[in-house]
Amino acid sequence: MLYPIPTNATVDPADGGLVYQGGWDGTFYMPTIAPADPCWLLHELVINERWGLGRQLNESDIDKWSLYSASVYNNEKVQDGFGGSQRRYLFNGVLQGDQAAWDVITAICSNFDAKPFWGGETISVWQDRPTTELSKIITNADVEEGRFVYDSRQWKGLATVALVTWNSPDEQFQRQIEVVEDREGIELYGRIDIEFTAFGCTSRGQAVRAGRRVLLKSRLDQEQISFKARAIAAFFQPGDVILVQDNRRSQARKGGIIVSATTTTITVDAPVALTGTAFKIFVTMPDLTVEERDLTNPPGSHSVLTLSAPLPAAPLAHANWIIQDFGSNIRKYRVTSVSPDRSNPVMYEVTGELYSAEKHPLIESGWSLDELPVGSQPPTIVPVPRNVTAIAVSITRPSKRINDILVSWEIPFNSDDTPNLFITSYLVEIKRQGGNWFGRQTVTQTTTRFEDVGNDSFIVRVAAVTDFNNRVSQYVESNTVVTSGSTIIPPDDLQQPDQTTTTAQNVANFTKSRNSGFAIDF
Repeated sequence: MLYPIPTNATVDPADGGLVYQGGWDGTFYMPTIAPADPCWLLHELVINERWGLGRQLNESDIDKWSLYSASVYNNEKVQDGFGGSQRRYLFNGVLQGDQAAWDVITAICSNFDAKPFWGGETISVWQDRPTTELSKIITNADVEEGRFVYDSRQWKGLATVALVTWNSPDEQFQRQIEVVEDREGIELYGRIDIEFTAFGCTSRGQAVRAGRRVLLKSRLDQEQISFKARAIAAFFQPGDVILVQDNRRSQARKGGIIVSATTTTITVDAPVALTGTAFKIFVTMPDLTVEERDLTNPPGSHSVLTLSAPLPAAPLAHANWIIQDFGSNIRKYRVTSVSPDRSNPVMYEVTGELYSAEKHPLIESGWSLDELPVGSQPPTIVPVPRNVTAIAVSITRPSKRINDILVSWEIPFNSDDTPNLFITSYLVEIKRQGGNWFGRQTVTQTTTRFEDVGNDSFIVRVAAVTDFNNRVSQYVESNTVVTSGSTIIPPDDLQQPDQTTTTAQNVANFTKSRNSGFAIDF
């Protein structure tokens, strides 16, 4: 599919990724090679009048600059797991069906670990990627009642094993499942599965990174924060990383409001105790950026703080500040939502999640992949049992004749005629001709027996079950079998079939020895 891309980008014919050169002036052109960049596919979805939202929205309704930043990150090369490299995110999928527009936008964003949001005037996206920007700051003095609310998600969204569905080009783009494990998480919490589809993913390496991303986020980004803040929070956006200094966690006041300032000194609203040997201050500037400076004050309590180097401008009164020293407890959070407080229009409700920069290198390095032979991956569509056969067996006792049905089948095979290794059990059911299925059994062998079924015509069906989320195959029905008397063979002992057999002939291979009073016929 062709769609416009930035004028400073060219399409790599090897993978459809984009190669950027120089800066971008905000204009587009139509390439001759189909790109595979999710950001500009999303852009086209919004503005295309024929199959997108172009009749309701136009170019000015989407924040192309947020897409550009994400696209540059998407097209950086990372390890592919096989000793080579590949682009971090590519999209090779199909958009079809009458889905809600916002659902499609959200699904495409999930491909490159982003989320869409309405930024007041445009649709924008924020992407969970490393940031070198100096974070915005927030203190107890900025929030309602000086209170931050925390919520640990440790047992809510925690997962240690991801079953990631993706489409393999080597298997005619059939769905495959990649099993990704967080070994450290398993040691701490045991096995907790999560299953999801990596939308638009046609690379095993990208599928592994998607799984590692979900698992590491669930373990490292567990804590959520929420608070109501003064108007400074109106300038927060989803995706921003903020520095939070909670004096309650530090057990000392390490943040507050500026009373007055010059470019070299800051007068704060209450004395602050400097502990340790090195001190740093973060201050919000008039343009709402944050500046960081070392302090030259000695240890002790101070209301006037002296900076090691001048600021570009003097901070305004009522701007906020944070001290970093031995006694501070500053944490970073990624903002996930910002909205006006309905009960107090001068306040803003902010939510965020703990930001762990260390997860990004763990997602993309420290692991490798081996080529998997056909059949070594858990099946998305479970293969069915083969050669399901039923045999009627009549056992005659002095006072009663009992009709049993013996069932056998062979284990499912993969497309290359090798046994499927992921089958752990089978579901077996029986029904009378024209009746309903009943008598379900769950067995681990390839034979079983229905006892004392009476006189009638019967059909048996068998389905295979895998050990990955108990996926079940389609049922395979046996031949019709009629329970009726025939030649009576008097045995003196009846045993179950050999548990290693898989054919009807072997199912009927009972050990026989003389014992009057009983008879068996087939």
